Amino acid sequence: MSLDTLKELSVSGLLALENQIPAIKGLNERLLIDGYDSFVEAVINEVENCVRLLQENPELHFTQTEDQITIQIRNMLVMRNYDAEHDVKHGGHVDLKVKLNDYVFILEAKIYSSYSYLWEGWLQLTTRYASGDFNNKKNAILIYIQEQPNARQIMERWAQYIKSQNPCATITHRKEGKLPIISKHILDKTGLEFEIFHIPVMLYFKPEDKSGRSRKAKLSKN
Repeated sequence: MSLDTLKELSVSGLLALENQIPAIKGLNERLLIDGYDSFVEAVINEVENCVRLLQENPELHFTQTEDQITIQIRNMLVMRNYDAEHDVKHGGHVDLKVKLNDYVFILEAKIYSSYSYLWEGWLQLTTRYASGDFNNKKNAILIYIQEQPNARQIMERWAQYIKSQNPCATITHRKEGKLPIISKHILDKTGLEFEIFHIPVMLYFKPEDKSGRSRKAKLSKN
């Protein structure tokens, strides 16, 4: 296909090339953003792609800090032409902020150690960072799971913990059969519904074969 032909392509024509040109994968969502909800959906889908890439090599991430992992996600988003910032001031120092014009989506990152620690992320989002206005009525918590197995159980118990702290919250799965969940509750600041995506990042690494155990021991020392 010549450069002149590419210049003449319509939006629908470009979208049809997604499978042939990896660099424009996901372009359809960004081109067709027509409101806050479609902006958030595009960001969440891209973040989930970043998560899948990180999960391919947990041996490289199972000892990393929250900032080290979050910066990698931020960098991947920037490479996909998203306006993403790490540790930026927005009612406090937020871990990850993605913007498009007036639209804002904030992601708070927590390494899972206890549900009370994850709850601190909830409180940060809902009482400090989120405006809850039309341009920031949805946010997310990234849950980095490094030391514990069974992410499904962790997420199920996290949903139960949310309900124990906020009985009026509703919890659903983002997609049937998938681990991420969505909570909805009334934000005190606005009196309006506020939505939080809870996204697990599975970085647990405990190989049982001899060479795997040896590699983990070496990585743990670094």
